[in-house]
Amino acid sequence: YRCSTPGCRRRRHLVVHHLKFRSHGGNGRASNLIILCNQCHTELIHGGRARVKGRAPSELSWELGLRSGRKPMLRLRGDRIIERNEP
Repeated sequence: YRCSTPGCRRRRHLVVHHLKFRSHGGNGRASNLIILCNQCHTELIHGGRARVKGRAPSELSWELGLRSGRKPMLRLRGDRIIERNEP
């Protein structure tokens, strides 16, 4: 097991993240769950600096480096870069 965030390889302090939040009707099926390290979960996802959507494990789309009023710095589908934007 390791963190699912692209570029992160942490294997400790892992938590389960619901792709569709339970508060928005998400369920506990495997296709709605990914493993993240506590730091990525707290600082990136719930800190508003990253977003992940799709179905686990193989149909995930990531937006990293979210900034107010600007495009994400990086968009990925799985591990493949789709779009890279300037800081």
